[in-house]
Amino acid sequence: MSPLQSILEKYRSTSQSEREKGSYFEELIRTYFRYEATYADLYSDVWLYTSDSN
Repeated sequence: MSPLQSILEKYRSTSQSEREKGSYFEELIRTYFRYEATYADLYSDVWLYTSDSN
């Protein structure tokens, strides 16, 4: 199993809801965009989705 698969499996097994899974995934992707050399210079800020219905 790849490291990404391991992370996603942990998110699936520990999340209490679909929204929580999504939040974990958003944080993962935001961190990737901020620190991956290919993308770090392209994105000055990465925003997370917020839902007013929560």
